[in-house]
Amino acid sequence: MRVLVNPSSPVDRTVPSCRSGMVEPDAFLRRSVREQARLPRENAELRRTCAELTTAAETWIRLYEAALARANAAEAVIAELRDRTRTAERAS
Repeated sequence: MRVLVNPSSPVDRTVPSCRSGMVEPDAFLRRSVREQARLPRENAELRRTCAELTTAAETWIRLYEAALARANAAEAVIAELRDRTRTAERAS
């Protein structure tokens, strides 16, 4: 990985990124090791969050389906009561 260094700025040779415009290999390795340690933790956290969201979505779907079934049952009862009322009105 190359780091751009402004040629008109004073070069601090104690900073690894300023030595001939290259990142010091040890610094790169340390950064890579930190990344490799961080990524599995983040991945595990994302998987947990995904599982929680999936569980929540499935719960809401079940609640919706139950409410829909109750609404359909109520609608069927209302339709049957209307039919009985019409039949009774015709009979009288």
